[in-house]
Parts: sequence; structure tokens; C-alpha cells
Amino acid sequence: MSAASSRSSSPRPVTAPVMSDRRAYNRRTANQGGATDSSQMSSLMWQPLSPVEPVKEMLFVETQAEEEVGATPFFSSDTGIVIIKGGQVVNCDEMTVADVLVEDGKITAVGEDLKIPEGATVIDAVDKFVFPGGIDTNTHLYQGVDKTVPVKDDFESGTRAALAGGTTMVVDLVIPEKGGSLVDAFTAWKEAGEEKSCCDFALTVAVPHVTDGSKEEMEKLAKEHGVNSFKMFMAYKDMMMLDDSDLMEAFKHVKDLGCIAKVHAENGDIISENQKRLLANGVTGPEGHLLAQPEEVEEMAVRKACTLAKQANVPLYICNPTSMEAAEVIKEFKEKGLVVIGEPSTASLALDGSHYFNKCWSHAASFITSPPLRDDPETKDQLVEALKDGTLDIVGSDHCTYDLNIRAQGKENFSKIPGGVNGIEERMAIVYERGVVAGKMEMTRFVEVTSSAAAKLLNLYPRKGCIAEGSDADIVIWNPNNIRTITQKTQQQAADFNIFEGLKVTGAPEFVLCGGKIVVAEYQVNACPGSGQFIEAPTRPGVCYDKIKEIDNKDQPTRIERDDVPTDDVDGPVDAKDTFGMTTPRGYCQQEVFNKKLGIYQRPLSAHGVRNQQDSSFSLSGPRKSNKNNGGEEMTASPRRAAVKVNSPPGGQAGAFW
Repeated sequence: MSAASSRSSSPRPVTAPVMSDRRAYNRRTANQGGATDSSQMSSLMWQPLSPVEPVKEMLFVETQAEEEVGATPFFSSDTGIVIIKGGQVVNCDEMTVADVLVEDGKITAVGEDLKIPEGATVIDAVDKFVFPGGIDTNTHLYQGVDKTVPVKDDFESGTRAALAGGTTMVVDLVIPEKGGSLVDAFTAWKEAGEEKSCCDFALTVAVPHVTDGSKEEMEKLAKEHGVNSFKMFMAYKDMMMLDDSDLMEAFKHVKDLGCIAKVHAENGDIISENQKRLLANGVTGPEGHLLAQPEEVEEMAVRKACTLAKQANVPLYICNPTSMEAAEVIKEFKEKGLVVIGEPSTASLALDGSHYFNKCWSHAASFITSPPLRDDPETKDQLVEALKDGTLDIVGSDHCTYDLNIRAQGKENFSKIPGGVNGIEERMAIVYERGVVAGKMEMTRFVEVTSSAAAKLLNLYPRKGCIAEGSDADIVIWNPNNIRTITQKTQQQAADFNIFEGLKVTGAPEFVLCGGKIVVAEYQVNACPGSGQFIEAPTRPGVCYDKIKEIDNKDQPTRIERDDVPTDDVDGPVDAKDTFGMTTPRGYCQQEVFNKKLGIYQRPLSAHGVRNQQDSSFSLSGPRKSNKNNGGEEMTASPRRAAVKVNSPPGGQAGAFW
């Protein structure tokens, strides 16, 4: 018998059928029905027939369970019922030990000691984490910014890799042609996703030009097609870049639509000039990518984007900040009241820019991404801290892969190397390793930055990003004891190079449910292309627009009402009744005020409450006094005196007579 026929004839291990008396049956569990980590799993895989050894296959172990209903095999349940027993259920706001019941694609119950329905698939999650499936907010699975070359991972291989890593929904970027239709591009992306995607997906649409036509299409996409975010580019000159006036116009329109303004924040003009200068000086390799796009070029663009967004009062989303200078600007504007979200990439949390100087051109070119990874090795740790303390908010993969032969078109010119790196499969593991395992992040925060925060921005929470009754059954059972080394040889994604090669990580998704279906079981993927659904994202997500509305409703500046005044009046005309104690303007010609103490008429006191020094107490007619005659009042001169004692003459006190 051939090796192939020998392998295929081996019966697939299954759980025992449901016992009629329900008192004893065989149940396969995550711990005892298969491997507990990837190293054990590899031992279960078929090995080629050797000349001296027959083919050997280890069957799954079956254990006896009492007083429970039996479970159907993984990947073959027709009932749509799955129960997850005894796991540590983690949401963004709490952790609790509980069972989770899934029926027909929805979570129908979360609680302790839930009864196991007949025919249910049982997953033993004791000593494991159970949390909502990840949501990757930044992927490129149809086309990259450089539309002249094809990406390696499409919706099929990309979403399959996502599921293997614990991500159950992606948000892909639609990139229309400059001057082309936004709606047509959206339709092409959506159709590709519906045909091939193995998990749910939503779409963000880039805006390469701002015209009346593009604004009308943006409105149509937001109101009729479930798009609640648009992306503007401040880089990629002559391709996608918008100038300041177009950027501001786009921000205002995004605000009117109740959407989120995403931004690639780098100064495209400076980058273009730097590229020309470096190439002229003979710098043609991948190191030129980092040198042409220094941190200050990113920082100034982030500051400009935040400043414009604050004037428009629009929610701003900074994609893939890679420097701490950019993160500090985000923090600064958050403190000023701007609704701004920072999304570091998987790569920026685990790697640095030293790879651009690698002697191997192919190795160095495989790390090209924009903004570039920074050469300071401490930056990645600082970004993790910023993610922990809330300066940064969400982790996206920015997954956009190319084969090395495609990148080689930039062999003599680094600016021609297609930019993009992998990360869709490694995102959850990298954040867990760098955050939770390193002791820098609580599990609740891990769930927030990998799933819940994205669901809130998509206005889908708690349907997505939450383990609760009524939520979609997108669930990860995470084994925290799985220790593995990332390598291109075992990855699900299609690219021929993995930038995380050799990196050891702890923890992996042992089981994954997407829409209630088990798509990963005991680390093995069984995903069906086209099973993913396009998910519409409603506008005006409360996590952003509650604060936007609050700012809009604050007291607005009011117009100062003014009367026509003579050209030589400084402060305008003054009512004679209210002039005493007010500043006397130039050109003042209103009625004087009678000073009863001195018995003379004077101009009003100054604004500082003192007598106007241009007035004198001397009068040729002498002091005047008030006489009341026949009910009226008349001012008459008092008898003249030879001298007047001045109590407070200019210069100080004196007792002399003047």
C-alpha cells in the first residue's frame, strides 16, 4: 500500500456519539483530545514514509466523562451549537470564569455551570483565556498604495492567516485611482472580499482628491454603503497626497457625515526632496528609506493633522505612528480636547530600523514600510508603554505583503521598493508577548487594543469586540502556555518572507470561532473562502461623537455689538449719566460732572478712579454752590477767598496755603 493510501485509510478520530442514558460518554477536549501546543501538534502530523519504518499515526486520546452530554467532532458539527466550558472570560472591562454557549452564530448565554445541550460541540477552556476575536483595523488585501504591482496576500490567504492568529474581522483600505470614482473602487473591493474572505470584513475608503464629485461619493458611501471612515494621505506625492486646503476641506466634510478622518501623517514634500538628494549622493539601498523619512518629518505632519482636525472638530485617526515624537504630539492634543486615536502597527511594537542597514539587500528591503521603523532600539518599548497608558489606542497590522522578486524592482532606487510588511497573523501574539507576558499590560487592556476599541470605532460594539449574550460568536480560546517561534515555514500567509522570523512568543489561539463556526481547532485552520461577510459600519460612533457633540454645544464666541462712533473716539460714545469713573476718551464733548466737594464741574474720573490731571481746581469765578429756589436748583458763585488750603496737592501732603 502506498504512503498516501495508508494515510488516507486511517480513520479520523472522533468523539463518541451521544449516549441515550446521558450518564457516560467519551468527550474530546482541548487538553486531552489532542495537542496542547504546537510542538505536540507537530508530532501528530503525518510524516513521509521512510525506507525502514512504516507510517505511524497517533490517534487522539478519548477520555471518559460522567454526567454530561456528548459533543460532536470539531469542524463537522451540523447543530450550530458550541459550548465553551470553564474558561477565563475576558472583556475590555472585566474578567470572570464562566461558560459560553453559542447557538446559530450568536452568544446566547454566559455564566457558570451552563447545561450542555444535546449535540453540542464541547470545548474545554479550563486554564485558558476566552476573549472576543481580534479586529485588525489596517490591512491591504486587494491592492496597496503602489497599484502597479500585485500584493501577495489577498482576501483568501490574508484572512486565513488572520484567523490562525486569532483575528476574526479585518478593515481593508480601498484605494481609488486619483481622479477616479470612490464608489466604483469600493464596489470592486467589496466584491473581492465577499468572494474570498474567510472572516468578516469592513472597508475604509481613501480620498485621493477632493472635489464636489468626490464629496458626493463620500456621502453616498457613508449613508448607503456602511463606510464610517475615510483616509487622507499627507505623503506619496503625485499619487495620493493632499495639500493643506484639500485636507481641511476633507476634514470638514468627514465631520458633516459623522465619520472618522484617518490620516497617513508624513510630509510628502520633504520626503520627495530628501529622496532626490540621497539618490544624487549615491544612496540607493533600503537604508535610504529611513534617511529620507526622519522622525521630525512624521512629527510635523502629525502636529499639522491634529491642528487642522481640532479646527474642524473632527475625530482624527493617526495610522501607524512609528516614533515617540509622533506619539507625544497625539498625547498633547488629547490633553487639549481633540478626539484623536493613535494606531501603532504590529511591526513598530516589536522591531526597529536597524534592519534597513542589513548587508543582505532582500532582507533590508522586506522591512520597507511607511512611516519607517525607527533605528532607536528603545522606541518599540516606548510605544508599548504609550499603548499601555492610553496615549495610543489600537494595534493594526498594516499588512501588505510582496514577494522578493516584486520588491527587487527597486534594486537601484529605494524609492521604487513597494512598501508593506506582514503582521495580520502575528498581531495578537506580538501584543500579548510585548504587553501581557512582559508585565506591562492587563488582559482587559489587551482585549481593548486588539478588539473592543476597534469595534467601538466601527460603531459595532457590543455586537463585535465583546463576550456577552447577543454578541456575534467571534471567540478566541487562547492557550497562555503555548511557546513557539515565529517562522515563515509554518505561517498561513502567502508571503515568502516573515519580518518576525525567529521571534519567540508565548500564547496562541488554540480554538477560534467566527460567526459561531469553529475555524481553528487545536491550532489547525479549517476556513472556507467566501464565508466572511461584509459588515456595514454605522456613522457617528458614540465613542467619538459624544465628545464631538459636547464640544459643539459649548458656548460659542459671540459677536460684539457696536454703534457708529466719531473717528477720533477710542472707546466709542459714552452715556453722560454713566461717565463718572470711566475713562475719558479723546474728543470727549459730553456734559461735565459736578464735583460737590470742590464745588466745580469736572470731566469724569479716569478708569483708575483718580481725577483727570488735565482738570484744575482753579476757577476765575471762584467756587460755586447750589441754591434751591422755587423748587429748582441753581449754581451760584461763592464769595471769593484769598487763599485755598490744598489737602493733597501734587507731590504729596502739605500744610502751606497757596
